Amino acid sequence: MPCIQDITQKMSRAFRAFGEAIGLVRAGDLPELFRRLRVRVCGNASLGPDDSSHIEAFLRGFEGRPSISIAREDTPCADSRPSSGPVRALVFAHSLALEGAPISQFELTRDLVGKGSLSAEVVAFGDGPLRHEYELIGVPVIVCRPYLGRISTEKRLHAVVAEIAQLMEARKPEVVYANTLLTFGVVLAAAKMGIPSIWNVRESEDWNSYFGFLNRSIALHALKALTLPFKVVFVSEASRNVWSKFDVKKNFVLIRNGLDLTRLGRADAESSRGAFRQLLGFLDDDIVFLCVGTICERKGQRDLVRALELLPIEIAKRVRVCLAGTEILEYGKALRRDIALLPIDLQTRILLQPVQGRISRYYASADVFVLCSRTESYPRVTLEAMAFGLPILATPVFGVVEQLSEQEGAMYYAPGDGEQLAKCMARIATDRQLRQDMAMRSSQKLLTLSSFEQMTAAYNALFHGARFKEAEMANFVSRHYLE
Repeated sequence: MPCIQDITQKMSRAFRAFGEAIGLVRAGDLPELFRRLRVRVCGNASLGPDDSSHIEAFLRGFEGRPSISIAREDTPCADSRPSSGPVRALVFAHSLALEGAPISQFELTRDLVGKGSLSAEVVAFGDGPLRHEYELIGVPVIVCRPYLGRISTEKRLHAVVAEIAQLMEARKPEVVYANTLLTFGVVLAAAKMGIPSIWNVRESEDWNSYFGFLNRSIALHALKALTLPFKVVFVSEASRNVWSKFDVKKNFVLIRNGLDLTRLGRADAESSRGAFRQLLGFLDDDIVFLCVGTICERKGQRDLVRALELLPIEIAKRVRVCLAGTEILEYGKALRRDIALLPIDLQTRILLQPVQGRISRYYASADVFVLCSRTESYPRVTLEAMAFGLPILATPVFGVVEQLSEQEGAMYYAPGDGEQLAKCMARIATDRQLRQDMAMRSSQKLLTLSSFEQMTAAYNALFHGARFKEAEMANFVSRHYLE
């Protein structure tokens, strides 16, 4: 018979899993919930040698084949032809949570709809706070069941693709837009319907392992889908390089994210800096290090706890660490265990804060911004930190180095290196002039990056270019992805 300890451990794991699920539901991230559940059941693995060989053979099949897509351009304005009226677009979102990718998608949609370039309906695989934002600007939102938990076999994948295709048939869009790799089912359905698609890839994980949470045959279909869209849009050169193997039709383009500064509310937030710092319990002479983002392994916030512990005590007494984001899964619990092991006086120096109200208030209350991520494509949070003129301490991963440089005011540390992070924090915390210089350069650096207007103009060109290609696309049969 099982002993009491075994039963207790199983019950503890069950309650923990239930808590994780509730956290994801509250965050509005149902696609991630189903992805994580499948990882728990099936594991997360890289593709094996046979699968990689299969992909290589598939990609070789495109050699010498004429492409229906025009040549790649980093600035895709040349793709468009003059056309009248807004493009009818069905815009698919993997999530309506208040996170980087969904927020960027909302800002893009709002701008193009507002300018009359796009007539859009949003289809989301799970509800969330952004639904209200879309409805306020008159963009209808259709909430569908998440599909990642329903495609364990090819037969079920066929059924899901047919379901999405049926929705497309009913709405009759000229162009389909899909946000993040998790919407690969949308791209498959668009190809099935002969509708040109634009697929926004915002991930930098290795292609061999990213879809490891799926059944291997489903993962292969997801990878093959990269050859189907009119354009596959990457937000950083580093991310495009990771997936460049699949650019066999030369349909990959680069459009870096721009930040809608009108929506950020800097002036109001900065005017209330003192009041909000007081509300959060920060003293006037505290040096506040802010890290914004979902508290998870990819974001690496445990580095900050380790670094705080390593700071000389006289410096640590002046430092406050604010982690603003939703705690999800085991990582949040591990982070809290790390904090609990610190001396009591250090524990009180760390604030775990679920974001309430406008995120701009947290930036306005901070003195330094820290990015601890292991992978990022072209993070929104660093752009926001620059907009608020914050010194930035970051890991130099993927597209981050396309935003920041140590020669222009940023400071880097190696992911997971708490000692190096502590040295950087100590240097910034004790040198007021350095903070001021880094802040000035941070603001100046943002002005050299892609603006929101440049970004939306590039996407507008793609949407109109895709409409121009619609007749040609309709004659293109892409059935090999389900063979």
